[in-house]
Amino acid sequence: MNKQQRPRRNADQWQEIIAQQKASGESVSSYCHKRNLCEKSLYFWRRRLGKRTRPKLKDFIEMTVPAKSNKKSIRIKTPGGYCLEAREGTNSIFVKDILAALVSQ
Repeated sequence: MNKQQRPRRNADQWQEIIAQQKASGESVSSYCHKRNLCEKSLYFWRRRLGKRTRPKLKDFIEMTVPAKSNKKSIRIKTPGGYCLEAREGTNSIFVKDILAALVSQ
Protein backbone atom coordinates (compact mmCIF):
# COMPACT_ATOMS: atom_id res chain seq x y z
CA MET A 1 0.00 0.00 0.00
CA ASN A 2 1.47 3.37 -1.05
CA LYS A 3 1.12 6.38 1.17
CA GLN A 4 -0.07 9.52 -0.53
CA GLN A 5 2.96 11.72 -1.06
CA ARG A 6 2.73 15.12 0.63
CA PRO A 7 3.95 18.24 -1.17
CA ARG A 8 7.43 19.53 -0.39
CA ARG A 9 7.51 22.89 1.37
CA ASN A 10 10.28 25.43 1.75
CA ALA A 11 11.39 27.17 4.95
CA ASP A 12 9.15 30.20 4.38
CA GLN A 13 6.10 27.97 3.94
CA TRP A 14 6.93 26.06 7.13
CA GLN A 15 7.44 29.32 9.01
CA GLU A 16 3.91 30.35 7.99
CA ILE A 17 2.46 26.94 8.92
CA ILE A 18 4.15 27.09 12.33
CA ALA A 19 2.81 30.61 12.95
CA GLN A 20 -0.71 29.54 11.94
CA GLN A 21 -0.60 26.49 14.20
CA LYS A 22 0.56 28.61 17.13
CA ALA A 23 -2.17 31.20 16.49
CA SER A 24 -4.85 28.52 16.14
CA GLY A 25 -4.50 27.37 19.74
CA GLU A 26 -4.80 23.76 18.57
CA SER A 27 -2.38 21.07 19.56
CA VAL A 28 0.23 20.17 16.96
CA SER A 29 -1.37 16.75 16.59
CA SER A 30 -4.86 18.10 15.94
CA TYR A 31 -3.65 20.89 13.65
CA CYS A 32 -1.57 18.52 11.53
CA HIS A 33 -4.26 15.85 11.33
CA LYS A 34 -6.89 18.31 10.07
CA ARG A 35 -4.54 19.66 7.40
CA ASN A 36 -2.86 16.43 6.34
CA LEU A 37 0.53 17.59 7.64
CA CYS A 38 3.20 15.35 9.09
CA GLU A 39 3.67 16.08 12.82
CA LYS A 40 7.32 15.06 12.69
CA SER A 41 7.94 17.55 9.89
CA LEU A 42 6.31 20.38 11.79
CA TYR A 43 8.40 19.64 14.88
CA PHE A 44 11.54 19.35 12.74
CA TRP A 45 10.96 22.70 11.04
CA ARG A 46 9.91 24.42 14.26
CA ARG A 47 13.19 23.34 15.86
CA ARG A 48 15.26 24.19 12.76
CA LEU A 49 13.71 27.60 12.17
CA GLY A 50 13.79 28.44 15.87
CA LYS A 51 17.55 27.94 15.98
CA ARG A 52 18.03 30.01 12.85
CA THR A 53 15.99 33.03 13.93
CA ARG A 54 16.89 33.43 17.60
CA PRO A 55 19.22 36.34 18.25
CA LYS A 56 22.45 35.48 20.03
CA LEU A 57 23.95 37.39 22.92
CA LYS A 58 26.64 38.63 20.54
CA ASP A 59 23.92 40.44 18.56
CA PHE A 60 23.47 43.19 21.15
CA ILE A 61 23.86 46.58 19.56
CA GLU A 62 24.85 49.05 22.26
CA MET A 63 26.49 49.17 25.65
CA THR A 64 27.03 52.46 27.49
CA VAL A 65 27.94 53.80 30.90
CA PRO A 66 25.21 56.26 31.91
CA ALA A 67 26.72 59.72 32.53
CA LYS A 68 24.20 60.80 35.21
CA SER A 69 24.53 57.80 37.49
CA ASN A 70 25.82 58.22 41.06
CA LYS A 71 27.01 54.63 41.09
CA LYS A 72 28.96 52.80 38.45
CA SER A 73 26.52 51.12 36.10
CA ILE A 74 26.18 49.79 32.60
CA ARG A 75 23.26 50.00 30.17
CA ILE A 76 22.74 47.30 27.54
CA LYS A 77 20.28 47.67 24.65
CA THR A 78 19.13 44.66 22.66
CA PRO A 79 18.20 44.58 18.96
CA GLY A 80 14.60 43.99 20.10
CA GLY A 81 14.54 47.37 21.83
CA TYR A 82 14.91 46.20 25.44
CA CYS A 83 17.19 48.14 27.76
CA LEU A 84 18.82 46.71 30.88
CA GLU A 85 20.75 48.85 33.33
CA ALA A 86 22.84 47.09 35.97
CA ARG A 87 24.63 48.83 38.80
CA GLU A 88 28.00 47.84 40.17
CA GLY A 89 27.64 44.85 42.44
CA THR A 90 24.69 43.32 40.57
CA ASN A 91 24.95 39.54 40.48
CA SER A 92 26.34 38.63 37.03
CA ILE A 93 24.32 35.40 36.85
CA PHE A 94 21.16 37.43 37.46
CA VAL A 95 22.06 39.78 34.59
CA LYS A 96 22.90 36.85 32.31
CA ASP A 97 19.54 35.18 33.06
CA ILE A 98 17.63 38.39 32.33
CA LEU A 99 19.50 38.90 29.05
CA ALA A 100 18.85 35.29 28.01
CA ALA A 101 15.13 35.76 28.72
CA LEU A 102 15.01 38.98 26.68
CA VAL A 103 16.90 37.47 23.76
CA SER A 104 14.61 34.43 23.63
CA GLN A 105 11.47 36.55 23.13
